[in-house]
Amino acid sequence: MPRPAPSQGTAALDLPNLTGLRFLAAFWVLGYHTMPRTGLPRPVAAFWDAGFSGVSLFFVLSGFILAHAYGSDAVADRRFPARRFFVARFARVYPAYAAALVFALPALFRDLRVSPEAPTGAALSGICVASVTMTQAWIPGWGCWWNCPGWSLSAEAFFYLAFPLLAPRLLRLRAGPLAAVGIGAWLVALAVGAGLDDAARATTAMSDAWTTQLGLTAWTPLVRLPEFVLGVCAARLLRRDDGRPRLGAAAGWTAAAFVVAAVAFPQPWWRHSLVLWPGLALPFALIIASLAEPNGRGPLASPLLQRLGNASYSLYLIHAVGHGYFLAAVNRLISRDVAGTWPSFAVYVVLIIGTSLVMHDLLEQPARTWIRRTVRG
Repeated sequence: MPRPAPSQGTAALDLPNLTGLRFLAAFWVLGYHTMPRTGLPRPVAAFWDAGFSGVSLFFVLSGFILAHAYGSDAVADRRFPARRFFVARFARVYPAYAAALVFALPALFRDLRVSPEAPTGAALSGICVASVTMTQAWIPGWGCWWNCPGWSLSAEAFFYLAFPLLAPRLLRLRAGPLAAVGIGAWLVALAVGAGLDDAARATTAMSDAWTTQLGLTAWTPLVRLPEFVLGVCAARLLRRDDGRPRLGAAAGWTAAAFVVAAVAFPQPWWRHSLVLWPGLALPFALIIASLAEPNGRGPLASPLLQRLGNASYSLYLIHAVGHGYFLAAVNRLISRDVAGTWPSFAVYVVLIIGTSLVMHDLLEQPARTWIRRTVRG
């Protein structure tokens, strides 16, 4: 996410189709969490039920964009600009992340008051510290207590720490070995995804599953690293030296059709292992690569989707808590019967997108600019 899923910097500006794609991915996640399914045909409802897979798209996109932005530094015979990289990542990610934590405080206080499973004492202190330091996804049961979408930023923070170590080694490989690494990362993700049973995927409570006892869930940053690595490899393999994609539109449309078919018509054997996230990472990489046309044109590059795409990180961070606040207001002011209707959802979408645009314009963008200028100065 996300810029990298859901968190990119201005490096994506010369790849406008990917900016538009970020908004579509964020809205897929939003729909998964908040969209009513009433009256939807079964394949359409199944498509939105798989919206959690949009986070996988963000992770692949994150690796792709960072390789695009810093690939020449990583490949050149000079030291990787780690300080500049980390300052840019912090400036891009943390201000909006911190603002979203503040935005979610009333919801956290409510959950702590009414939930019978609410943490107390050392556990609560640990959750708070981990959430502020973006490490909550490492501890099963901690990732969703404050602002649930923040777990993926915890994974992103780990990817950022790993990138200066991984990128120079990956991007200097020849095409054959690099392709082997990318496909290997995808196969590892598939194997881990298939090995996580339903109990281990539950990220708001501990389970007896062996994977959970090892600290591994579908949210563990190390488990999600292969998607990021696949994105890094795809950026190098699937683009020409001049930056143009090696894949044509037909390849992108074919990959997109596969994704839609996989999620709209799920089969029992792939519902929990393939669609959970890893199987779609490869077609996501193909879609991203086919759209990575410098200064590209088309619907995704339209002014509207550029505007929405730039605010997609803020949208991703606040959409879940914002929906809870919206439902509480509708329940109190109108009726519980109205809260889950399509008109109610339409109003929520307008309000939350508007809020994300304001958050981007008044906080996210100015804070990023101020931090980078201050550190440089």
